[in-house]
Amino acid sequence: RLKCQNCKVTLEGDFVFSKLARLNEEDQHFIEVFVNNRGNIKEVEKILDISYPTVCKKLSQINKTLEKMI
Repeated sequence: RLKCQNCKVTLEGDFVFSKLARLNEEDQHFIEVFVNNRGNIKEVEKILDISYPTVCKKLSQINKTLEKMI
Protein backbone atom coordinates (compact mmCIF):
# COMPACT_ATOMS: atom_id res chain seq x y z
CA ARG A 1 0.00 0.00 0.00
CA LEU A 2 1.36 3.41 -1.00
CA LYS A 3 -0.14 6.69 0.15
CA CYS A 4 0.72 10.21 -1.01
CA GLN A 5 1.14 12.43 2.03
CA ASN A 6 0.13 15.53 0.05
CA CYS A 7 -3.03 14.50 -1.78
CA LYS A 8 -3.88 11.37 0.27
CA VAL A 9 -4.24 9.18 -2.84
CA THR A 10 -3.68 5.52 -1.94
CA LEU A 11 -2.48 2.76 -4.26
CA GLU A 12 -2.70 -0.90 -3.37
CA GLY A 13 -0.87 -3.74 -5.04
CA ASP A 14 2.41 -5.58 -5.22
CA PHE A 15 5.30 -3.20 -5.79
CA VAL A 16 9.00 -3.83 -6.28
CA PHE A 17 11.35 -1.16 -4.97
CA SER A 18 15.03 -0.77 -5.78
CA LYS A 19 17.58 -1.25 -3.01
CA LEU A 20 18.19 2.49 -2.87
CA ALA A 21 14.47 3.18 -2.48
CA ARG A 22 14.41 0.84 0.51
CA LEU A 23 17.08 2.80 2.40
CA ASN A 24 15.86 5.03 5.21
CA GLU A 25 15.42 8.75 4.47
CA GLU A 26 18.71 9.74 6.10
CA ASP A 27 20.70 7.26 4.02
CA GLN A 28 18.84 8.24 0.84
CA HIS A 29 19.69 11.90 1.50
CA PHE A 30 23.34 11.02 2.07
CA ILE A 31 23.51 9.07 -1.21
CA GLU A 32 21.77 11.93 -3.03
CA VAL A 33 24.35 14.42 -1.74
CA PHE A 34 27.19 12.02 -2.56
CA VAL A 35 25.99 11.42 -6.13
CA ASN A 36 25.11 15.08 -6.77
CA ASN A 37 28.71 15.93 -5.85
CA ARG A 38 30.13 13.17 -8.06
CA GLY A 39 31.54 11.27 -5.09
CA ASN A 40 33.64 14.22 -3.90
CA ILE A 41 34.00 13.42 -0.20
CA LYS A 42 35.30 16.91 0.62
CA GLU A 43 32.09 18.42 -0.79
CA VAL A 44 29.96 15.92 1.12
CA GLU A 45 31.84 16.91 4.29
CA LYS A 46 31.04 20.59 3.72
CA ILE A 47 27.39 20.12 2.77
CA LEU A 48 26.54 17.73 5.60
CA ASP A 49 28.95 19.33 8.09
CA ILE A 50 30.56 16.01 8.99
CA SER A 51 34.17 14.83 9.05
CA TYR A 52 35.99 12.83 6.39
CA PRO A 53 36.06 9.69 8.57
CA THR A 54 32.32 10.06 9.20
CA VAL A 55 31.63 10.25 5.45
CA CYS A 56 33.71 7.12 4.88
CA LYS A 57 32.02 5.31 7.77
CA LYS A 58 28.57 6.26 6.47
CA LEU A 59 29.45 5.03 2.96
CA SER A 60 30.64 1.73 4.41
CA GLN A 61 27.50 1.36 6.53
CA ILE A 62 25.21 2.05 3.56
CA ASN A 63 27.19 -0.38 1.41
CA LYS A 64 26.76 -3.12 4.03
CA THR A 65 23.04 -2.37 4.25
CA LEU A 66 22.69 -2.65 0.47
CA GLU A 67 24.67 -5.91 0.38
CA LYS A 68 22.28 -7.47 2.92
CA MET A 69 19.22 -6.68 0.81
CA ILE A 70 17.79 -9.35 -1.45
